[in-house]
Amino acid sequence: MDLEATPSADTRPRVRAAVEGLERVQAELQEIAASLPEEAGEPDSEASLRSVIECVLVDSLQPAIRDLRAVVG
Repeated sequence: MDLEATPSADTRPRVRAAVEGLERVQAELQEIAASLPEEAGEPDSEASLRSVIECVLVDSLQPAIRDLRAVVG
C-alpha cells in the first residue's frame, strides 16, 4: 500500500471544500465592500475599511483561491 497516495485521495476533496468556503468569504467581503463608500476619509472611516477589504481580496484571497483550484482541479 502506497501511504503517500492515500492522503492525496482524502486531501483533495477537503481542499476543494476549503476553496468553496473561501469563495463564500470572498463573495461576502465583496458585498460588504460594495456597500461602503469609495471616497477616502478619516483613517478609521468606512472608506478605509473598503480599501482594506479590496486589498485583501486582490492581494490575498483571490490568489489563494486561484492557486488552490489549480492544484486540486
